[in-house]
Amino acid sequence: MAALRILVVDDAAFVRDTIKRALRRFLSDVDSFDAANGQRAVAALKANKIDLIISDWEMPEMSGEELLKWVRAEPKTEKT
Repeated sequence: MAALRILVVDDAAFVRDTIKRALRRFLSDVDSFDAANGQRAVAALKANKIDLIISDWEMPEMSGEELLKWVRAEPKTEKT
């Protein structure tokens, strides 16, 4: 079975690291990616096939709400 690919988006590095550490601890086959804001998340989503997004809501440059709207509007990611 292919690894679950999860994108963690948060402007606080310690939050991203904590979530990724927890994912590795509780999920045996996971590939985790991270982004510091919505704009970087968009770049990661364009470059990788992501199964699940865990995102902060309040971030600089592009909020979690704006990221969600972008994800839903893109054919490649609309069902993520």
